Amino acid sequence: VAGECGGMDCKGAGMAGYGRFLGTCMVAALFEVVTSMLPPRLIKRIFPPVVTGSAVMLIGGGLISSGIKYVGGGVFCGENMEGRHAALGLGPQLCNENGDVVLGFGAPQYIGLGLSVIIFTVLLQICGSPFLKSTSLFFGFVFGMI
Repeated sequence: VAGECGGMDCKGAGMAGYGRFLGTCMVAALFEVVTSMLPPRLIKRIFPPVVTGSAVMLIGGGLISSGIKYVGGGVFCGENMEGRHAALGLGPQLCNENGDVVLGFGAPQYIGLGLSVIIFTVLLQICGSPFLKSTSLFFGFVFGMI
């Protein structure tokens, strides 16, 4: 618990925190079960489309930064400022966690791959059958891995 250890390493604080986390998950799960049993008209009154749409939009806006980091070459390269290249200003951070590929963050190969996956997924959404539209993200991932 914060402030009870006087700046020292708190023994058992992780176990207490994990227990609180599990308790919160159980209460949230019960809330979901009770909410799922309510009639749809009441759910629409409690959570109108304006509220749920705004919440989904804010979640998407919060995920933009991690998406840009992955398109640029990976989260490690996007956030690592300890490396020699980033610290000395010698150019982009080299990304070496992608197997045998060692390219700088934001290399055209990474951006081209990311854009090709996005374009493929959008094309599936526009031109695909109902099955392909509902599974377009899966097929986009497969396209990016090939």
